[in-house]
Amino acid sequence: MLKGETTIELTDVHTGEKEEIKSENMFTNGLKYLIDNAMRLDMGLFNIESHRNFCFPVLGNLLGGVMLFDSELEEDSDNINPPSLDDGISCTGYANNYMNNTLDIKRGSINKTESGEIENGYRFVWDFNTAQSNGRIASVALTTKTGGACGSNPNRYAGLRMSAESDTTSLDNMDAGHKFWLCNESQYTFDASAVNVTGTDIDVIFNNSDIENILSFDPGRFSFQAYKTVFSDGKFKLFLFDMCLNISNISLKEAPLTIGHIKNCRSCVICDSGGAFGSDVSVVTMVTTTADEPDMCYLIKVMETSKLALAKVNMKTMALMYCKNVDITPHKIEGNYKIYTSAAVKNRTLYLPGYKSISKLDTLKINTDNTSEISIIAGIEQPEKYTQTPYKRRCIYQGKRIIFPGMVLDGDNISLSLTKGHSSSSNFISGGIIDGSIFYTVYTWSNIIYLDIGIVSNFMATINNLPSPVVKTADKTMKITYIVRDIEETV
Repeated sequence: MLKGETTIELTDVHTGEKEEIKSENMFTNGLKYLIDNAMRLDMGLFNIESHRNFCFPVLGNLLGGVMLFDSELEEDSDNINPPSLDDGISCTGYANNYMNNTLDIKRGSINKTESGEIENGYRFVWDFNTAQSNGRIASVALTTKTGGACGSNPNRYAGLRMSAESDTTSLDNMDAGHKFWLCNESQYTFDASAVNVTGTDIDVIFNNSDIENILSFDPGRFSFQAYKTVFSDGKFKLFLFDMCLNISNISLKEAPLTIGHIKNCRSCVICDSGGAFGSDVSVVTMVTTTADEPDMCYLIKVMETSKLALAKVNMKTMALMYCKNVDITPHKIEGNYKIYTSAAVKNRTLYLPGYKSISKLDTLKINTDNTSEISIIAGIEQPEKYTQTPYKRRCIYQGKRIIFPGMVLDGDNISLSLTKGHSSSSNFISGGIIDGSIFYTVYTWSNIIYLDIGIVSNFMATINNLPSPVVKTADKTMKITYIVRDIEETV
């Protein structure tokens, strides 16, 4: 079994006085979950050379970075996602197996002289100068080499894509992960066991077959739950359905070989054609929510610069909780508001990032229980080369953190997510599902359904709570030595 030990050494640059603290760690299920699912997916994640170079050898790659936190972490083997500001925990610093040649003052550098293989393991040594990672340090976690370049607030696409390039200021070498070409729309079949779908509703589903969002995914059976919003019989309806795939002949970037079986279809009438959502469903987005409302989803549409349509549905019972228009005056939406679809709901609060423009990340915040309660989270300007188009783009929930195209929302703190993400030509890009240390997203392009699989690059592989916190200041340098060994387990 793997076992690790951390030593933190602080040195006062004026007096030479040293402070040292040692602690042993526990391994989470992050690595185990990743390898188990890679095996289940026929090692698809590792079939491409760049992916193998990212992952292997494990010591130095999948374990190639470190994150430092100002508070203790919950010592739970399933505690894989880095903590959020909502947890009251901040990331003090980080480092990976590269030198820090950027202006990032939270990031340290690898000590290449002292790092390397040892008997039955690996020794990581990271150096931090007087300006880097200053603050309180109460816990340490190993992560991937990419996670160690950005910490708990990823400035890659959710920290979720593999890349052979460690410098997070570069986007040219982004790897889209492992892409399966699942099937095209002509290969959908309808399962007779489906319920609550008859007549013209069936025609509507199959005449316009794009999958709009993935709600859950089972990697063992290659089945997922998805949704569609349609107008049928003069009514605006939400359909939820399961899609099971025959994976016996699944292939990488080849002709589609699998068949999609839609089953267990159920629906909910949101309103009639003259209701709150009007008659255009092409600009309606649906978002699921966080653990406080596990069965709920919200449908959102920008009707005018000062008016939204908002509906809440119980996905378990398919009961409509409410459907209404929300007056957002004086917080008028600017720009091409009709194509706006990026949104999230957390703790019964709706977030609309970049509502003024796609380059300014001010975020509209609406209480979904009392929609007259509206506020603004001040954003930051996106560099022009990273400006996102929000059309048909979804958010991703990483624990309590929300990752939008172009930005990360952690608590009420906004930071840039400097990435281009998927091609803007892709339709109905889904919000991904983070399942342990694996990331899935399903989307359609040119009537083809794709499944992307990637690794959550900033998952926590270990948890190491220090016996007592240390404080790094501008008067001190810091050296972190993290030794990982493969120890024979005794009975």
